[in-house]
Amino acid sequence: MAFAADWLSLREPADHDARDAGLVTDLAQWAATRESLRIFDLGSGTGSTLRALGGHLPGHQRWTLFDIDPVLRTRAEELIGDGPFAECLESVEAADLSADLESVLTRGPDILTASALIDLCSADWLDRLAEALPRQTALYIALTYDGREQWPPEPPQEDRALAAFAAHQRGDKGFGPSLGPGAAQHLAAALEKRGRRVVLRNSPWRIPGQGALAQELARGGADAVREMEVFTPEDWSAWRAGRLTADTVVVGHLDLLSLPE
Repeated sequence: MAFAADWLSLREPADHDARDAGLVTDLAQWAATRESLRIFDLGSGTGSTLRALGGHLPGHQRWTLFDIDPVLRTRAEELIGDGPFAECLESVEAADLSADLESVLTRGPDILTASALIDLCSADWLDRLAEALPRQTALYIALTYDGREQWPPEPPQEDRALAAFAAHQRGDKGFGPSLGPGAAQHLAAALEKRGRRVVLRNSPWRIPGQGALAQELARGGADAVREMEVFTPEDWSAWRAGRLTADTVVVGHLDLLSLPE
């Protein structure tokens, strides 16, 4: 599934604000015992995870970004090359993570990261990730959508629309049938089954309802719900209008951290 660079740029400030600061601190403290860090970022987009973590992690960082989209890879190189973390970027590589996951992980990074990715993935893909993750590799997965949303004052039939949106999310996004809001919990359980300790923390977006991000989110969500054909055109329009006039918006996410013993 491809994302436009403009959408990723629009959401980046909210993503950076939402990340759980405690988990970032825990990761940085674990990393402080190492003179250098090899960090792999899966589904890296334009490099937002590097920009979010680069200033918090200690020592010499060597980031490799993996994404299937050539436009996003080029944009990542441009943004990072012009920014304060240019020296951290080792390479930006093409990777079809649905097929190449295990071959990427056999290269043994010190830290494996991903952001806003695993809710697009299937249970089978997440089980593969848990199985292939090297024992010595720290895992930091941020901003996984968890299905909780608030658009006050609540639009008409919001619960019904949110259920339709969750059903839309469970379609195939390139990794098999997506788990959507259940992805973070599934991955946590898969890792724990393999003897790893996992911490989950909330990382919700809290954004102004009339801001550009909320408006784009309302329009995109409405398009997805319309595809599910659960509303009459009139009811769908009324619900959509309610979201577009929301005062504030809260969208739930979960951050996951699993450090080696």
